[in-house]
Amino acid sequence: MKRTISQVLAFDLLLVIFSGLAFYLQSDSQNVSDESLHFSYIFNLSFTLLFTDLIIILNKKLGQYLGFVFLGQMTLKIILFLFLKKFYIAGTFELAWQVFFLPYLICLLLEVAAILFLLYAKDKKQDFPS
Repeated sequence: MKRTISQVLAFDLLLVIFSGLAFYLQSDSQNVSDESLHFSYIFNLSFTLLFTDLIIILNKKLGQYLGFVFLGQMTLKIILFLFLKKFYIAGTFELAWQVFFLPYLICLLLEVAAILFLLYAKDKKQDFPS
């Protein structure tokens, strides 16, 4: 259990650091509204933290289905974001594709790294049982 908590905390810390750095750089360099940038980062961070932390915690129970759960999560994230984007365009701000792409890419890369780490550790245990 301690190992799982440390994996979750390490993933969360890396995600917050990289996303914070990207947010800082993107907010300085682009001419976009703060609302759309905040929405994009908050959406991607909260979705990634919730689902990837659940994947890390339920790693042993999900077993060989980690990849399928990950693909389902990515698909759900894009569909939900496109739905919310349509909802908010009619509202107060417009959301450019570039505003979504950078936080999505950062979250995606860190999620893939976390899933690969879990799968590698699981494969290593199966190859060399103790």
